[in-house]
Amino acid sequence: MDAIVIIGATNQKEGVQAEYEFISEKYGKRKKEWKVVAQSISRDTDKLFDIIEIETIPDGDRYFYYFDITKCSWSR
Repeated sequence: MDAIVIIGATNQKEGVQAEYEFISEKYGKRKKEWKVVAQSISRDTDKLFDIIEIETIPDGDRYFYYFDITKCSWSR
């Protein structure tokens, strides 16, 4: 799995904002051109991931994004 690594976020709010900004760069404005369908945290051995499922508007295509938040101090 190729996960996007979040760097420099000092708290959870900044981390999630960075994730949404990454997705917005690809799909446009959140809640207008895409929306979050589900978001969860998952651990895989020594890694911690924030998994976001999105749906594009209006076509309804769904995509998953895996963000590696292992090194984020707020994720521990």
